[in-house]
Amino acid sequence: MMEDKTPQGYVAVYTREALPEEYPGGLARSVHFAYSLDGKNYRPWNKNYGILFAEAKIREDDTLCPRGVRAPWIFRESRGYGIAAVRVLEDGAPEHPKGADVLIWHTEDFIEFEKCGTFFVEAEAPVEELRIRSCGGEAPAEEICSCGGEAPAEEICTCCGEAPAEKIRSCGGEAEGLRYGGAYKLCWRDSQGGWYGAGSERLQRGMSLTGERLDGACPDGAAWVETSGISGAEPGNCAAVCGDVLERAVLRWSPVKHIYTECLAHIDLDNEEELDRIPAVAVYSDGSAVKRDVRWTLERQEGAEHGACVAKGELQTEQYTFPLAVGYGDPVIFPWNGSWYFVGTNDNVDDIGLYARKADSVAGLFEEDVRCQILLDRDEERGFIQTFWAPEFHVIGGELYLLFAVSGKVWGPQCHLMKLKKGGEILNPKDWEEPVRIRRKDGSWLAQDGITLDMTYLKGKNASYMVWSYRRNIGTEKDTGSMLYIAEIDEATPWQLKSEPVLLSRPLYGWENVNGTINNEGPNGFVKDGRIYLGYSGGAANSYTYAVGLLTADWEADLLRPENWKKADTPVLSFYSVEGEYGPGHHSFFVNEQGELMIAYHAEDALEHTVRCDGIRRVHFDVEGRPRFDLSNEDDRNPACSTIRVKATLNTSSADW
Repeated sequence: MMEDKTPQGYVAVYTREALPEEYPGGLARSVHFAYSLDGKNYRPWNKNYGILFAEAKIREDDTLCPRGVRAPWIFRESRGYGIAAVRVLEDGAPEHPKGADVLIWHTEDFIEFEKCGTFFVEAEAPVEELRIRSCGGEAPAEEICSCGGEAPAEEICTCCGEAPAEKIRSCGGEAEGLRYGGAYKLCWRDSQGGWYGAGSERLQRGMSLTGERLDGACPDGAAWVETSGISGAEPGNCAAVCGDVLERAVLRWSPVKHIYTECLAHIDLDNEEELDRIPAVAVYSDGSAVKRDVRWTLERQEGAEHGACVAKGELQTEQYTFPLAVGYGDPVIFPWNGSWYFVGTNDNVDDIGLYARKADSVAGLFEEDVRCQILLDRDEERGFIQTFWAPEFHVIGGELYLLFAVSGKVWGPQCHLMKLKKGGEILNPKDWEEPVRIRRKDGSWLAQDGITLDMTYLKGKNASYMVWSYRRNIGTEKDTGSMLYIAEIDEATPWQLKSEPVLLSRPLYGWENVNGTINNEGPNGFVKDGRIYLGYSGGAANSYTYAVGLLTADWEADLLRPENWKKADTPVLSFYSVEGEYGPGHHSFFVNEQGELMIAYHAEDALEHTVRCDGIRRVHFDVEGRPRFDLSNEDDRNPACSTIRVKATLNTSSADW
């Protein structure tokens, strides 16, 4: 089937007003997206949270200079769409006293975005605005404008403003202001109001453009769209988008909700017990579906035909009300020998000691009378004094380990682990072997300087790995921010690395690096359908800006090669995800008794305080197989769609009836 190139809507790009206590500059100065079917009324994608972020500059001393964007511009290309934006500092100030660096992304579907690098435009003052139109290249005009010569120009090429259709579609440089040679026509304005124009055969990483000074404004006209209906939005521009592309993108960036339930139209039963084995299917707004257990009751109809009944069912989903445990961070839920265990950082005791709970069910872990047992207490002789952080249970090489960080008298947490003795009980402190500090391949400590924490275990097809967070010079002008590192281990000796550490990720994006909170930490992952998904946290660990990011790789890949990992531009869980949950972050994954993947995380239940509380929700996989961590309880199981009635026939004797 040929692609439908008929324009059926519009996509706009914009930034937002920076509000320090609600939506700071690191978030506001990113590329936001909205769509419209009529070119007038726009609806934001991603709940009005940024989607594309500028990367911080890595200075010579290995510190970071956070950056953002202003005046994003979208334009049609021969094979998709381009997004350009003027790069600025995090607070909106210009990077350069003259000219500006311009960031370019390319996308074919508004789902995956390719970073195309940065080029420089020269000017007599800092550049504040830039416009680009693709006007040629190797592709014919109809591939650029998607018009076919049938529709009015204003419905097709919003980039060209008031120019008549023939001057847009010819792409030959005949119209006034399009006289510059090349496949791309560019105009930019500096802070003194001066406009410049230039043409270029390609938008090439690292190039520098010197434009011709123009008389008056940009001759391409102003193609800005009004986004005042979107909270905090600053005016942006738009491009016409084909219907099939727009439809997929809307599904990707819109909330996923349970919208109806499917079940058999009629159920034939030999006995009532058979009802317990009849499932239903919850269908979601993006077209994805999940099989659900149902609690059934059978209602016999008086005066109805022999055996005629109505089966009334209620969808069953394991759900938890936030908050669960108050004053705990970094939660881990772990099944072991028929029981469930909970472990996390205990803020209620100032993060001193490692505590665990045991119950027969996950829900039982959070009952009021559940026992809380200390596994490792403060011990000056062994140097375990403070910051007992982020404990995680992991089975490595058939043995159960507890990974954690702890600090001595001088603050500086370091990664440790301890092993459960053969036949030992998790809640018995004496059943754990002596804690061991993690060492490098050469036998030296994991870090000679800085801090290490949040270690987790990953198993690929061909090797096993540890991933952790490392940071130097915290609290000083030389603070590097926390970074994720990975190394291979031998499962027989997981306390010593088998390879040299490899830098996997650092907090370059604005959502990871907000108002001086420079974090990549709290990694934890799972494997599904041949892919490794490694979640991690960025932003402030004790603030509403904390958020969860995602790294993905093929399970069979060499995970020590950074190029084998893909880092998502946008957080997968933030304070915009679920109403009433602020700063969702440091998390872990587990599979519940129904075989569903769950995420345990901490967040805050109000903006007025920073008390960390734990929550649990199901991980949903959307219609294209992507994990979604942002379904509220109601989105996951809509009460209005959770009760079903089905006609049934109970095949039983007249005497029984």
